[in-house]
Formats: sequence, structure tokens, C-alpha cells
Amino acid sequence: MNTPDERETYFSPVIYTKKDGVELVLFGTGGETHPGGLWVVSLLDLFQGLIENSKLIYKDDYKGRYSQACLKSKFKAIPNFI
Repeated sequence: MNTPDERETYFSPVIYTKKDGVELVLFGTGGETHPGGLWVVSLLDLFQGLIENSKLIYKDDYKGRYSQACLKSKFKAIPNFI
């Protein structure tokens, strides 16, 4: 399965459970010198192979999201976006 933007990924997916019980998967694309972004897709959509239902929640034209550390340092308000 390709990523939605067909970029490389080194970001181990993170599962986030919303208050209503819906499970979301956060994942990053791109690399140190390649553009990419931070994406979210429901776990159910991922299981069904519907990666095209992913939503881009952050984009960087210069480097990608390749570490979960970005979730703590730069994206403290992510749950408000999803």
C-alpha cells in the first residue's frame, strides 16, 4: 500500500483513540531532505485498504515527518484538528 502522497515513510504509525472510541492512525511521510506531511486515517479505513481517505493535517515542502517526537513538540493541539 502506498502512502497518500506516494512519499517514503520512516514514521511508525501512532494510534489515537478519540473520546467517542473511534481509533485513528497518525503517520508521517517524507524524510530529512524530502517533502512530506503528517496524515490521519481511521483505523477501520486502513484495515479496509482505503488509504485514499487519509487527511493531510500538516505539510512541509522541505522535509517530511519522520519521527513521533514531532507529535509532542510541534503538534500539541492535534486532537483538536481530528
